Amino acid sequence: MDNHSMLGIIDEYFKINPPPYFSFDFGKLIPLRKLKNAKKLYAQYDEEKEQPLLLIDDTFFRSGKKGILITNLHLFYRLYSKRGNTEIKKAQFSLNEITSLYIDIGRMGSNLIINKNKEAFTIAFGVDEPKKTEAEILNKLFEMLINPSI
Repeated sequence: MDNHSMLGIIDEYFKINPPPYFSFDFGKLIPLRKLKNAKKLYAQYDEEKEQPLLLIDDTFFRSGKKGILITNLHLFYRLYSKRGNTEIKKAQFSLNEITSLYIDIGRMGSNLIINKNKEAFTIAFGVDEPKKTEAEILNKLFEMLINPSI
């Protein structure tokens, strides 16, 4: 999918599902401080070729030092490896190699599922209604970005 299409999907989607959101920021609404922290710690993207589309903040103080960053070319994350584990896992995926992307909502946090594999654990989303709703909104957006014909 070309960059213009992805930006258009996100812009249109958030006109229908407007902010504010607690767990994530998108497009031009991503605070520069969070973006700098994400880039320093886990998302070394090429600023000339990539544009940040979505940042899911997985930190208590909303610093962006742990979470998920999606650009027009990649998905980067720095999250717990699994629930109840303090080990931090970092990874990056080209968006071209992602065939499915989903937040599996749990009671005390959620699993990040990429290509049907449990990749990491996020505390950003849980079963309390506002966080569950945010995860559901993101899951619909992920589906639109991965399968734009939907």
